[in-house]
Amino acid sequence: IAAAFTAQRNGEIDTATALLQALDREPPTDPAACLVLAELWLRSTAVPDEQRTSKARNLETTALAALPPNHHRAVLARVRQLEEKDQREEALRLLRQQITAGTAGPATFAAAHGVMRRLNFEAEANALLEQWSAAQPRNPRPRVMLADHRLEQSAPRAALQVLQQGLELDPSATELRRRALAIALDLGDFDLGRQLAEGERADSLTANATLQRLQTRVDIAFRSGDAEAQKAAMLAIAESPVADATVHAKLAEQWLQLGDKDRAAAALAASLERDSDQPALHDLLASLRGTPRRGDDFARFRRDGDAAIAAFKPSPQE
Repeated sequence: IAAAFTAQRNGEIDTATALLQALDREPPTDPAACLVLAELWLRSTAVPDEQRTSKARNLETTALAALPPNHHRAVLARVRQLEEKDQREEALRLLRQQITAGTAGPATFAAAHGVMRRLNFEAEANALLEQWSAAQPRNPRPRVMLADHRLEQSAPRAALQVLQQGLELDPSATELRRRALAIALDLGDFDLGRQLAEGERADSLTANATLQRLQTRVDIAFRSGDAEAQKAAMLAIAESPVADATVHAKLAEQWLQLGDKDRAAAALAASLERDSDQPALHDLLASLRGTPRRGDDFARFRRDGDAAIAAFKPSPQE
């Protein structure tokens, strides 16, 4: 089951399907494992809908007969079945029982939120996200969802506050930091943007994370009109050991925007060193350096061909 889950997550559809078929021949006996397998069947898009639904439902029926009714996976399975029968309010009642009892985990909260949205209970869905965040303060998911809801309401400052509250509890929450940074920059709050971008200690960052931080510095400097800070960050990016051809090509574009053709040419050369199969960059580099473009030596052949075509006189037979 774990191998099938991993294959699905990695997009290895054929492998996942083969593993599910093997499990279908020898299904698990543990009821909780049966429910996990049922979920995998439901996600198996390579299998016809009717077939995967049938297999999932058979597994769920077996598991539900053996599990206590308040088992969280059993509740989620019943919720799915009720929704299929268009009994969403009954499904929501089951989920609310778990939440009220204090036994709800992330999957239960997420399922309840999904049912509320499908019922168009927007106010209740919003209140649930508040409740979820309070119950699991270090879980970034409800905060991200709550921030998205605030953005839908055209309240970016409120969305930013939700994300910042989460970062106060867990400064290492990358997704919260990324979302908060994007909103701060959209609001033009560049001081906060810099604070969020520099939030983690430099010595704790990987080379890729350091590169991303430098790219964020470039973005903030560009948006705030700080050309010197932008140049400093761009020079640091050029020295990054993980900067690939795409990164250097982007640097070339940015140097051209700043009017520095020499550094643009150096960035183009660095990009082509890492990936020479970029004809447009070869032409741009030749243009900046004032050297012949690749293929210019074939120009006379093209001219001779054009002349031959123009001079051609078809014979009567042709």
